[in-house]
Amino acid sequence: ATVFQTEIVAILKCAQLALEGRETGGRVRICSDSQAAIKALEAPICTSRLVWDCRNALEKLAKDKEVI
Repeated sequence: ATVFQTEIVAILKCAQLALEGRETGGRVRICSDSQAAIKALEAPICTSRLVWDCRNALEKLAKDKEVI
């Protein structure tokens, strides 16, 4: 795995863990210093299944919580 893939997996796991929590509402803060990962998640076009899965998990999380 590349460093980029590892960064995306870490963000994805954070989102998945937050989704498994029983609390509703509130805030979730996920920090990353990976410019490449952040830009890939913000990009209008997604060419990576891993990035797509991560983006979907974050969007699902954002329906119930404030994602910072």
